[in-house]
Amino acid sequence: MAASGDTLTDSASIRIELKDGLLTAEFDDAPLPQVLAEIGKVAGFKLVQVADFHDFPRISGSFEKRPVQEAVERLVANTNRIFFYSQGEGAEFQRMLSQLWLLGPGEAGDETTQHAEVVGDLQHEEPIVRSQAVLRLVQQADEEAVVEKLSVLLHTDPDSLVRSRVAIAFGALQDERAVAELESALQDTNFTVRTQSLTALGQIGGERATMALGNVLLNRSVDPVERVIAAQALWKQDSEIAQGYLQAGSNVANEHVRDASSQAPAVKVTPHAGSQSGPEATE
Repeated sequence: MAASGDTLTDSASIRIELKDGLLTAEFDDAPLPQVLAEIGKVAGFKLVQVADFHDFPRISGSFEKRPVQEAVERLVANTNRIFFYSQGEGAEFQRMLSQLWLLGPGEAGDETTQHAEVVGDLQHEEPIVRSQAVLRLVQQADEEAVVEKLSVLLHTDPDSLVRSRVAIAFGALQDERAVAELESALQDTNFTVRTQSLTALGQIGGERATMALGNVLLNRSVDPVERVIAAQALWKQDSEIAQGYLQAGSNVANEHVRDASSQAPAVKVTPHAGSQSGPEATE
């Protein structure tokens, strides 16, 4: 058993222990994503395996008392991946690994080679290749150029998979320059592109993104599922504007939208009635 303060994962082929911030692991013929997912459970990061990549190796090995970041980087050295970080509690300048995206096997290569490959793949005739390149584009250092490239793709690529991946990438970047592009994507003909854009707006935040989400939440002509997603995205916004939209949403006629709005932690719930005040009291 793990001692107090330790975190332990133990299965037939994977044994992982985190103690004092150091990782000890042993794995035998286990799929790489499974090993990383188990590490994520004890280390507090989320593994995202992009659905169209499946050919990951099975690995065997062990290491003892390694920093989490160092251990993970060694495991994914020959895998296309993206790391995302958040600020650790009580550590003003410390970055904590929050998400790891696995994009598929392949040597990482140097930065110049990676950039050339990504740019080439963005022009590929196969949508799946372009969509993969979109996610790899997030790794590029020049964020302004990345936002510009993604913006063009969001408005011009004919395939909805690529456009939805652009929205995911914008959310990962959390760059407010993308808000206007995501606003326009809320009118996309594809449902997934629209919902991914709503989620991305919630990740980016800020007044303009909050207002865009609020307008969707309170728009009776929008699909209720999209309105629910808008409400959930507003949960993340710590502002009076967001709370105002959620309060109004808790008074609408649609049950699912009303529930999604009223479930936000800071929203004061008032009983629904046709005479309630607010931007949308009846439908």
